[in-house]
Amino acid sequence: MPEIIKETFKDTSYNLAKALHFGNVSKQYFELLRIGSSGETKNMFNQCIQRLDWVYHNIYDRLSQNSRDILKKEMADSLVFDEIISRLVLLEPQQRSAVEDIITQLSKGETIEVVQNNNY
Repeated sequence: MPEIIKETFKDTSYNLAKALHFGNVSKQYFELLRIGSSGETKNMFNQCIQRLDWVYHNIYDRLSQNSRDILKKEMADSLVFDEIISRLVLLEPQQRSAVEDIITQLSKGETIEVVQNNNY
């Protein structure tokens, strides 16, 4: 992974990307909550959104242009991560392990062939 921040910084486990994704998901949920609220509750949700924006932009401003371009693309589908997690929670441990194996193979560039059983 290329150097992420112009200052000295290494993140080989992608913790920064994961943190920003989950922050982005949180922001989107607060935006949804804000729609159905009013008064002080709406103000509280607005403050949460502003704080998450501050975190994102404080980090974003320190990134190289290449990393900014990558981050913009990545943040466009943050809710996909949340949806995957929501579905994984419903699986049995053995099924989650199988999904992890498939993801590991895909991340290595391997091709996965899905065979559908028509006997159900």
